[in-house]
Amino acid sequence: PDVYDPTVPIQPVVTAPPPALSLVGVMLGGDPAALIQGIPGTDGPRVLAVGDTAAGYRVSAITARRVTLVGRDTMVLTIKDPS
Repeated sequence: PDVYDPTVPIQPVVTAPPPALSLVGVMLGGDPAALIQGIPGTDGPRVLAVGDTAAGYRVSAITARRVTLVGRDTMVLTIKDPS
């Protein structure tokens, strides 16, 4: 069995920061989809539908202006207003 040994240093848990994702566009209709930029290992934006996964996150909801992603935490991406 595992026994605590105070002479053995405890290794900190190192987690990578969440990816810097951005919502480029949303396509509504029978099967809504989101165009998401910044997915690691992907060049350019990628189209994702509800239930699809990318970068450790699952698309849980798509509305006209935002996408909710669920993974190790919840991330909400919003389309920025054009300026």
